[in-house]
Amino acid sequence: MKKLMYIFLALPILTGCKEKKSTGAMGGMPTPEISVTKPIVKDITLTKDYPGYLTTEQTVNLVARVNGTLQSTSYTPGGRVKKGQLLFVIEPTLYKDKVEQADLQTAQAQLEYARSNYSRMKEAIKSDAVSQIQLLQSEANVTEGIAAVNNAEAALSTAHTNLGYCYVRAPFDGT
Repeated sequence: MKKLMYIFLALPILTGCKEKKSTGAMGGMPTPEISVTKPIVKDITLTKDYPGYLTTEQTVNLVARVNGTLQSTSYTPGGRVKKGQLLFVIEPTLYKDKVEQADLQTAQAQLEYARSNYSRMKEAIKSDAVSQIQLLQSEANVTEGIAAVNNAEAALSTAHTNLGYCYVRAPFDGT
C-alpha cells in the first residue's frame, strides 16, 4: 500500500513536469529560434592611426640669381635627384657674351704700354729730355692701368659667376 501511495503522489508531479516541458522555460512563451552561421576566414590588416608630423632633413629654396627666360627643366617633378644634377637652365647667351666682352686683355695691353712709357720717361728725365710733369703723367697712367686691369678682372669674375648662376643644380640628393 505504501507503494501505491507513492505512485499516486508521484503521478501529479510527473504530469506537472510534462506540462512544464510543453510550455517552455519562460512560463508559457515559446522557445526562440537561434540562427547559426559559419565564420568567414579572411586575411585582414590591422591599422592604427596616430597623429604626427613629417619633416625633412634638408630643404632648399631654389631662387634664380640671374634674370632671364627659363630655357629648360631637366628633372621630373616629384622624382629623385642626385647632388650636382642639373635642374634648370636660364638662358645663358647674354651672360656668355658678357664674359667675352670683358676688356681684361685690352686693360692689360694698356697697362704694359703705360709701364714701358714710364720706364722710358725715367731714362729720359736723367738727360732732361722730358719734363717732370711728363714723368708724373706717365706714372699716373701706370696707376690708372693697374686700376683698369683690376676692374676688368672683377668684371670678368662677375660675368663668370653670373654665367654659373644660369645653370641651377641640386645642392644635395633628394626628392
